Amino acid sequence: MDLWASHLPVLVAAVAATRGPVLELGAGWYSTPVLHALCHGGRRLVTVETDAAWLVHFADLATANHRLAAAATATDWHREQWAVVFVDGRPAKLRRHHIVGLRGRADLFVVHDTEPEHAASYDWGGVLDGFAARWDHRRWPAWTTALSDDPGLVAAVRSRVTE
Repeated sequence: MDLWASHLPVLVAAVAATRGPVLELGAGWYSTPVLHALCHGGRRLVTVETDAAWLVHFADLATANHRLAAAATATDWHREQWAVVFVDGRPAKLRRHHIVGLRGRADLFVVHDTEPEHAASYDWGGVLDGFAARWDHRRWPAWTTALSDDPGLVAAVRSRVTE
């Protein structure tokens, strides 16, 4: 598997295990079109990207249900409630900020690039361990982690990926 897409099994399982809006922090060749396809029938998807020039690559996906937003930080989105928040944006250290800021406003986080050797560059500093449930998908060198204060949600994601 292309390591840029190693988050897909966990991300797809997270969307399948939940209902409600999805927030994507960081647009990508794999995640954005897949989330777009999964969030249909009125399920709202918001893609926030810090690089406006990069976001242009996904302009054709903008619909009434899928909003694309260029933002230096995603703090505007910290006021809403989300079923799934996918954390894969740049700069790397902003990822921690998003998780801390959205805690209590997200049922389930899917976080890409959580392998230990990246802990310093992403400034994880214990933020990934502070949830009631955590599961690291370690099949490929680029890990993806599911986090929630609802252990049932993480268990549902894990079972969809591993069974």
